[in-house]
Amino acid sequence: MKRVKRTLKGVQSQLRGFASDQRAVTSIEYGVIGVCIALMLSLILVSDGAFQSAIRELLNVLTGEIDAITGGS
Repeated sequence: MKRVKRTLKGVQSQLRGFASDQRAVTSIEYGVIGVCIALMLSLILVSDGAFQSAIRELLNVLTGEIDAITGGS
């Protein structure tokens, strides 16, 4: 019986140590963030072109505004 109690205490101690170890949790969080970024980039780069067109139009408007302020030089 003493042996079983000692073994259970050892298992409990190991489980507490595992539960309090934040390194694995942080690694998983970074992995999820990386997957989200990759998904967003793939949606932007492989989309039907609407996003690229909107960005291009915005840049053209900004360029026109800057040219108007600086006199086109």
